[in-house]
Amino acid sequence: MSKVIFDFGAHKGQNITYYLNRADYLVCVEANPILCKNIKIDFRQYINEGRLFVENFALSNQKLSSEKFYIHKTKSTHSQLLKPTEPSNFNEISVPTMKASTLIKNYLNKFKLEKAHYIKIDIEYMDHIVLHDILKFKIKFDYISCECHSSNVLNEL
Repeated sequence: MSKVIFDFGAHKGQNITYYLNRADYLVCVEANPILCKNIKIDFRQYINEGRLFVENFALSNQKLSSEKFYIHKTKSTHSQLLKPTEPSNFNEISVPTMKASTLIKNYLNKFKLEKAHYIKIDIEYMDHIVLHDILKFKIKFDYISCECHSSNVLNEL
């Protein structure tokens, strides 16, 4: 049976090769359009093979078509959907949004799979929101990991 991994907060794609050695398909989601563009260039071989799918979305629980996204001026790992406490360190842009459960269901249907093999969530302060959405809609998976900035993630589990 085929396996799919979801990399929510793919950043620069530093885990792509590792994940593709463990699954047939990889879906990377990254809100920063510049990082998304670079992933598509750097890993175009896997995209052309039909194994890698790169989505430029911010994952949210809102049913909005787009939201403000804050790109850190010097530390791309600190870019975030939540309004930062020090906005002068960030550039504000608008990015398309999607619910994680919707995206996962779409890809599971595309690949004719019943569950995800692994879901990695690392999206700066919104991890618990995405985790809640995945659990609420009873998305099946073998493994999941989440960055934890607060006890909210633990509460969801």
